Amino acid sequence: MIMQKLKLTVLLAILVHCLGMLYLNSQTSESVIAMDSNTYEKLVQTHPDIQLDRLYRKKRMLYFLVGLTEYQKLIQLDIPFSPIRSIPPPKKVVQKSGNFDYNGIYHSYAECNAMLMELQETYPQQASVFSIGQSVEERELNIIHITDHTQPNINKRNIFIVGCHHAREWISVEIPLLFAEYLLKNREHPEIKRALVHLNIYILPIANPDGLEFSIHHYRYWRKNRTYN
Repeated sequence: MIMQKLKLTVLLAILVHCLGMLYLNSQTSESVIAMDSNTYEKLVQTHPDIQLDRLYRKKRMLYFLVGLTEYQKLIQLDIPFSPIRSIPPPKKVVQKSGNFDYNGIYHSYAECNAMLMELQETYPQQASVFSIGQSVEERELNIIHITDHTQPNINKRNIFIVGCHHAREWISVEIPLLFAEYLLKNREHPEIKRALVHLNIYILPIANPDGLEFSIHHYRYWRKNRTYN
């Protein structure tokens, strides 16, 4: 009886290992996994070098986003966890907003750039748009420079406003973008007019365009950029 139980335990262990390896071989990018909080606490104590990106907690279960390397380490160390689903890899080309429904609230990368160019065309004496470089997936990092361009830039103070550091925080795009629109639409207001004479206001609405697009089209909870780390 004891030997039968032992054989059954061994067979189950082998089966779990094989299923894990099959799932591992099918992985091409990030995955969501679930792990008991007690297991995670032991993992932190015994293997502090393995750092998992935690998404959220539901009762005793913790949910993480792991890459292929982390997934493989967990399999090799025989750490118990449950695979939830695989996240498809991003496309290597610039993605447009596609058919995603923002309900007229949030701006995608393409929509944000279109609005910046529209502001530049509408208010040429106060607004100019330029790129400070490209992201990992070759998206332009576009800044709008707001000032009174009829006045010399000598002794003007500089203000730099940046939005969308974290990909899934869509509202962080809206605040700097709509602030730029507000300044330009109200450019004749005495306080704003005076500010534009004495200030160079640089606004980068999206510092993390790759992550933003990935959170829109692939995985809503994505937080980082798309550099493999």
